[in-house]
Amino acid sequence: MADNMTQEDIIQAVKELATPIDFSQLIADGILAKKGTWYEVIDWKRLPPHANRQVQQIDQASDGKMLVKFKDTSKSAQKLYKKMMEK
Repeated sequence: MADNMTQEDIIQAVKELATPIDFSQLIADGILAKKGTWYEVIDWKRLPPHANRQVQQIDQASDGKMLVKFKDTSKSAQKLYKKMMEK
């Protein structure tokens, strides 16, 4: 799959990894619900692409709901994206 990525695809991926997730807004919008150290994704279709790309771990709760943990926004991705946009 990586062989088929265009320069635009790579830039988009770096941008998504560099974009912080606004958890409080996603919760307020009914997209996520906080479940301890995990989040339940209530509406996968409305989960922004940058948040979807930052999913680190998926688990299933005892009630059958899917829970996720997210990566921290990558500072190195932020620096790389800024550098890519300077050119």
